[in-house]
Amino acid sequence: MGISTHSAHKIMDSRLGQIIIESCQHRYYLPNKAATTPRERVVYEEMGLADTAIETIAMGRPQRDVYYAHEELGQRLITMAHGPFTLDCIARNDAADHALFDDLIQQEGREGFAAAYFRHEGYPEAAQRVEAWWQQRREAEARLEETQLTERETDEATVPVGD
Repeated sequence: MGISTHSAHKIMDSRLGQIIIESCQHRYYLPNKAATTPRERVVYEEMGLADTAIETIAMGRPQRDVYYAHEELGQRLITMAHGPFTLDCIARNDAADHALFDDLIQQEGREGFAAAYFRHEGYPEAAQRVEAWWQQRREAEARLEETQLTERETDEATVPVGD
């Protein structure tokens, strides 16, 4: 089971909060500078984290560090050395980025968004791979639809007609 949220409070305030927390054996906490504030600290404590873990989460570097916790395997800060491509994919969240995303979706639609974004950011090979993937998906869907039509026609042809 996995869950991702920007607000741990929403999970903990939910009727299912404790069940969710108990069911997630592997937990990944993103850096949160506010983790040591009284309101946030309570949530992390309810999730079973000690003071040192909470302080580590507060000092983590955004888009670089993740605090990993597992009841049996232990806890530690993991540093992920992301390259420019990965950071361009996961670390874009300011107003200018959102305006770009909106423009690309408006121009290209959902299907064309990723390729257009990669092209805009200077990754033409990634754009080509995404376009090839979409093409394969469309072809697979067309084959599936064709198979279903053929099966339906076969079924209709074999339906006995009354005397």
